[in-house]
Amino acid sequence: MSRFVSGPLYLVPAFAFFYMAACGGGNPSVTQKTLSSIAVTAASSSIGVGATDQFTATGTYSDNSSQQLTGVTWASSSTATATISTAGVATAIAVGTTKITARSGTVTSPPFSLKVTSPTVQSIVIYANSPPIKVGGMDQFLLFVYYSDGSETEPPPTSVTWASSSTGVATIDSAGVATGLSPGTTSITASSGSVTSPPVALTVPSITSIAILPNPATLIPGQTQQFIATGTYSDSSFGDITSCATWTSSDTATATISSTGLVTGISVGTTDITATSGSIKSPPSLLTVSTTMPPPPSELLYAAANNAILGFAVDPASGLLSAPTYTPGPSLPCGGDASPYQGIVSLPKLGLLYVSDGQNNQVGGSFYGRVFNNQVDGFAVSKTTGTLTPLLGSPFPLPLPMGYPNGYPQGMTTDPQGKFLYVSDPADIDALTINSTTGALTFISNAASSGGPDVTVDPSGTFLFADGTSSFAIDANTGTLTEVAGSPFSLPNYIGFSPSPSTMVVDSTGNFLYVLDSNFPTLGPPSPFGLVAGYSINATSGALTQIPDPPSLGSALPSGIATVGSFLYVTNAQGIYGFSIASGTGVLTQVSGSPFLAATTAGGLTATSDGKFLFEAGSDQIYVFTIDPTTGALSSNGNPVPAAGGPFLLNLYTP
Repeated sequence: MSRFVSGPLYLVPAFAFFYMAACGGGNPSVTQKTLSSIAVTAASSSIGVGATDQFTATGTYSDNSSQQLTGVTWASSSTATATISTAGVATAIAVGTTKITARSGTVTSPPFSLKVTSPTVQSIVIYANSPPIKVGGMDQFLLFVYYSDGSETEPPPTSVTWASSSTGVATIDSAGVATGLSPGTTSITASSGSVTSPPVALTVPSITSIAILPNPATLIPGQTQQFIATGTYSDSSFGDITSCATWTSSDTATATISSTGLVTGISVGTTDITATSGSIKSPPSLLTVSTTMPPPPSELLYAAANNAILGFAVDPASGLLSAPTYTPGPSLPCGGDASPYQGIVSLPKLGLLYVSDGQNNQVGGSFYGRVFNNQVDGFAVSKTTGTLTPLLGSPFPLPLPMGYPNGYPQGMTTDPQGKFLYVSDPADIDALTINSTTGALTFISNAASSGGPDVTVDPSGTFLFADGTSSFAIDANTGTLTEVAGSPFSLPNYIGFSPSPSTMVVDSTGNFLYVLDSNFPTLGPPSPFGLVAGYSINATSGALTQIPDPPSLGSALPSGIATVGSFLYVTNAQGIYGFSIASGTGVLTQVSGSPFLAATTAGGLTATSDGKFLFEAGSDQIYVFTIDPTTGALSSNGNPVPAAGGPFLLNLYTP
């Protein structure tokens, strides 16, 4: 049997025949598309320094189709002007012009001209100086502008365009000052070009209740009394609405009242005085017109409050207080409010009283436009009624303290002879002479460069103490001050705390000085605490020697201090602390039962001249206490006396 061998056998896959058919001798009409051109576009052709711009490359193919390209190579002709990332994001570097191109293979786009300008506004943030504002009140809006290069500025408000969404509630002018027109809420915005700030809501509150003072009041025919109306607003704020309230007397045959709240007694009788604003009406104040006036008071208590001085007759047997007389401060626009008087002092022998008038808000309820008065207001005290009459030439201006754009007079004191008045402010002490006939004040000089919140003089009139521990000798002839050697003397030192002295008092013997000292943590988190720093006074030199172991008053910071014989009293939110004063050393020992509960919002302290009664200023009230002459313990004399507008400081006046 024979076999036939023809050579190797090769197997060819079937799909190869299809491939060969396609490549050789197949359909010649099927061709592959190729990229013909690239077009570059951008979100903007001009951007500010620091800004970015997204570029896009679109390819057009040989078959006239197009699609967005990825993976192209981007280029900037001037990278000092702008760079561009692999993702096509251009970043502006400096002012100028650059050409942006995109390339894929051998195809490059025509150049896109990108202009880089100075930094442009990206966003605006606005804020109000002290919202809300009352009807008639104004507030300054301010702004921050953020730029494309990451910088920010606080340009003048006139650099943008301001708008109010409800001009019936409040308008805003080109300087960013908003004015309240009616109760409600509006949105305030600021724009620069196409950029607008997020809106800020501005509320103009409505009046919810009205209180008037004095209440009650007594006049004789022909006598006048200024009434004051205070509105409580829907945001719980207060404002003087005397100038815009509608005043009414229920019996004009007994007394009339003007549109500004000035009452005039006409004939014997009683009438109700009310004030109305819109639909809100005050409770009535009973006004009695009588030909019989009460006898002259043996002692008077004056309380310095918000833009007013309240006067009370003191009952010598019980210490109880009469209904107050009311001496208003500078007139305010509708809705205006005022900060409290910071100092009060009287000279009964001369029939004079002075208050330091540091700052009064003259624009309806906003800190915008606050006027810093920087003056002393002087009054003559009536010997028969205790009413106050402004002195001729009052108010008496003070010079601005060095380094301060506005004055802020605070504590006040006089020498025992009533020749000189001293007023402290944050930078210095002003000395003024007192005209014993007219009460007019004449500025002498900035008597000392050490100011502070309070000043006091020892009973002999030899030394003045200020800013806690600064001591000065008083020239009895000129009133000038000479700082004592070693002054200022040190306050008690506690590691991690910074002392802040405030009110001070010299005891009746003139041997000891006591200073309220609030200590604040320098780093935290411990709570601040108050104490009474005591010093013995060198009767010859005026030097101060610290009394060891000052008593602590806890975390409720002290506000008022007074000495009554051999006792010292200090008030804070926990009550009134009583201390006995050791006659030889000045060491303080806490009185049993102290602290005695009193006002939760504590103010000043003072006592009657006989040492029987102690008065504490609270929030819209004055508390009266009887002092145990043996132990120094306090007992309340009943409900506190209403005293609207504060009060903050008290002064006992013995005609």
